[in-house]
Amino acid sequence: MRMRQAANAKTVATPPAVQSMPTMQVAAVVKDGRAQAEAFARQPQKLKILHAKATEKAKQADKGAFRDLWLYLLAMLRLIRAFCSGKYKRVPWENLISIIVAIAYFASPLDLIPDFLPGVGYLDDAMIVRFVYRSVKTELDHFMEWES
Repeated sequence: MRMRQAANAKTVATPPAVQSMPTMQVAAVVKDGRAQAEAFARQPQKLKILHAKATEKAKQADKGAFRDLWLYLLAMLRLIRAFCSGKYKRVPWENLISIIVAIAYFASPLDLIPDFLPGVGYLDDAMIVRFVYRSVKTELDHFMEWES
């Protein structure tokens, strides 16, 4: 019994910043953000403000946390800008909403792991972006082809 309690105590004592977010938790964050993302998509002025905040944050973000996703995060930002300006409307609604969820999470100062923590602050943002990226990769590829 004491061994089990000791094992549980060690698990609880591990800082959350060191542990990775389980896929189900990431999926829940994305699902919870859909209503807000739909509101942004229906109000272009608010979507432009979100885009501006995310673009500013990207200038100071730890790109290393995103690794190979950094280019896709930037593509998501460009897609939102093109959508807002009316230049790119071919994006399916569900994909647009997913992309807005990722960008809204990235832009938000309220994260599961605070962004100011060196080395780990952007890991949760990267996990959300990766989760969304996996579901919209084909659309992002079409968008980047359209851009070129």
